[in-house]
Amino acid sequence: MRRNYCRVNQARGVLNILSELQKIQLVVQEIAEAIASALNMEVEIFDENLIVVGATGRIRSKIGFKQETAHVAKYIIEGGTSCTIDRPGSHYLCAHCKIKENCFCTAALVCPVSRKGKTIGTISLLSFDEDQRRILLSGQARFIDFISRMGELIAGQAQLNEAVSRAASSEKHLKTIIDSVNEGIVAVNADASISHINKAAEKLLNIDGDYFTGKLIQNLFPDSPIPSVISTCKAQLKSEISYANELSALKIACSAFPIMLNGTIVGAVMTFNDIKTITRYADSLASRHEEVSFEDICGESMIIRNLIEKAKIIAAGRSTILLRGESGTGKELFARAIHKASPFGSGPFQVINCSAIPESLLESELFGYEEGAFTGARKGGKPGKFELADGGTLFLDEIGDMPLLLQAKLLRVLESSSFERVGGTGDYRFNVRIIAATNKSLESMVKEGLFRSDLYYRLNVIPLLLPALRERREDILLLAEYLLEKYSFLMGKNIFTIEQDVQQIFYNYDWPGNVRELENVVEYAVNFENSKTLKNNSLPRWLLTNDLQQLNGQKLKQKSKEWEADHIEKLISEYGTSLAAKKKIAAELGISITTLYRKLKLNST
Repeated sequence: MRRNYCRVNQARGVLNILSELQKIQLVVQEIAEAIASALNMEVEIFDENLIVVGATGRIRSKIGFKQETAHVAKYIIEGGTSCTIDRPGSHYLCAHCKIKENCFCTAALVCPVSRKGKTIGTISLLSFDEDQRRILLSGQARFIDFISRMGELIAGQAQLNEAVSRAASSEKHLKTIIDSVNEGIVAVNADASISHINKAAEKLLNIDGDYFTGKLIQNLFPDSPIPSVISTCKAQLKSEISYANELSALKIACSAFPIMLNGTIVGAVMTFNDIKTITRYADSLASRHEEVSFEDICGESMIIRNLIEKAKIIAAGRSTILLRGESGTGKELFARAIHKASPFGSGPFQVINCSAIPESLLESELFGYEEGAFTGARKGGKPGKFELADGGTLFLDEIGDMPLLLQAKLLRVLESSSFERVGGTGDYRFNVRIIAATNKSLESMVKEGLFRSDLYYRLNVIPLLLPALRERREDILLLAEYLLEKYSFLMGKNIFTIEQDVQQIFYNYDWPGNVRELENVVEYAVNFENSKTLKNNSLPRWLLTNDLQQLNGQKLKQKSKEWEADHIEKLISEYGTSLAAKKKIAAELGISITTLYRKLKLNST
């Protein structure tokens, strides 16, 4: 890729000196691909000269070329602030663009890459269809935060590259620099003998650096790219090599750089890190916006408050939890809240949906695989969810859909706290809390031979049953109001209230899809509502039809509501209307003061 840059620059007469981001282009490209994989969006990264140094998907072919139509990137480089392009071609920054009528993307979030107060490039997150556009714009705040952090990572790599280059003039300076860097660093002389190993490398490899000082680099890393770097005087960026001794067995990503003085090579330096650590860090950044606490769980009903209090108690422990409940009741929401409040809360939270991944791939997704384990296996192998979740929580969603053969292996792994990668022979040990979830009756599946009884008992240490939405009807309007505020904001609308008829429809409907179904209905209605009140003519037709069909069966329910209203009115006349009186009435009825106020409001209309 570096040769491509030189060729393009010479052909176009752009620059003879590589920019800071061009110097670390392979690193930049790997970061771009990591972002694209984590977010399912395409990524484009420019340097300060508007040359594409990183790109994914359909725009990968632009790498190495200057883009004369990059008006937005030019604006960001000059101004140094982030920008959202929600209508490419119609945005004012696109006014002079030659391709504004045929823009290849549907939306873009663009952030500067800055170092030492100077913008050295831009990083963009792009959508190419309406689904991606909706996801991108609805989560623009967290996406901008994420790609800004990735910009900081790129700037940090540029800074490290510059630091290593400067350090080449002084061995003492080099040792000071590399001992302060979190990456593992090994410096060698021109004959490939080790001159210094930094503290991070000693810790990562479990070695005494002094023991290897003076020995050839091949004694420490048989597959090191250092000999090739010394012989060719050319850097090698992001190679994947293996490392093993009596205490460690690692897959590491390394880069090696020649150290030149007055045109003569005097040594080389290799930087490296554990691939598992890099992957976990990238994954934690990608999922940080999904952190959930118990305070984020919406509900005032007694059943949900009791469930939250119970979940808080079990979160403090380390036992395996099995979340039970219908689809859409918020099992992953509770799993994330439990994780955050647990001793594992500072570690990663990994999710795997056992029903969404083909049986042939599920094992490798859980346990990872070694290079060459099967056709198409990635070079260097790939860590699985257990490795990535080490020190944190692994959420096994839809556990009832796991194939029987894999159930047996999962049981062995849970009992031994160790596993083998697919195609591997070495054991990996882990410290992970397991939270499983299902909407199926595992007991019935055990009787039918579809789920292993021993795995069921291993997972069902602490069962938590999440109630269906129809079982906590007093939360329906509260959730609807929260979702109305959420989607009104996302769609740029000012819908503040829910019409009385719509409230009644929401309250009466049984919501077989639970909170997820309610959210879909509110999102649908907000799309069609043009006033400041959510009205029933904006609701999906099937919900209105269902409500009409239920009217004949509502007489008993209506009588109950009338009796409830009369009873509340009687208590008001008996105790009064003061705050203390209302608290006493709420306690007598077994409801919260907020629910009492809502019932009073409904009865008064």
